[in-house]
Amino acid sequence: MEIVVSGGRIPINLNGETGEYFRTYKGLRQGDPLSPLLLNFVGDALAAILQKVKESGVITGMITELGEGDLTHLQYADDTILFIDHTS
Repeated sequence: MEIVVSGGRIPINLNGETGEYFRTYKGLRQGDPLSPLLLNFVGDALAAILQKVKESGVITGMITELGEGDLTHLQYADDTILFIDHTS
């Protein structure tokens, strides 16, 4: 059984600016076979949450010219890009 990684420090990159580092307490080793499966669970949950809050009017997406409705996010591999209107 593999041991989870503990005691790491990571930052969040938002709009090209790296924030302060914060401590991580649990995680998987890089290359662990469970990583893609867990990433899919989290990505699907995030997509469902964003869709639900968009439908309830809490957030407004952007890029409306692509089709019906508006775009709130794109997910590919291990990347997520949010397109949320922050002016309202």
